[in-house]
Amino acid sequence: QTVGTHWPLSRALPKEMRDGIERTGLCMGCHREMTNAALWAKVSTPGRLTDEQHIEMLNKLLRTYAASKGK
Repeated sequence: QTVGTHWPLSRALPKEMRDGIERTGLCMGCHREMTNAALWAKVSTPGRLTDEQHIEMLNKLLRTYAASKGK
């Protein structure tokens, strides 16, 4: 993958960098629970979220989890 080919130092990303940003399958961390009807009913939203809404929801989840851990 090449990033920003219009920039003077643009280049293909080395494998180490690609491996560090690749997140294939990451969604399954949460979405595997979709088959758990009781749990999913507590956390799901009717309809489909936009990408922005999904990002904000995940951010809220992260902040809520951090707050539950205390200082």
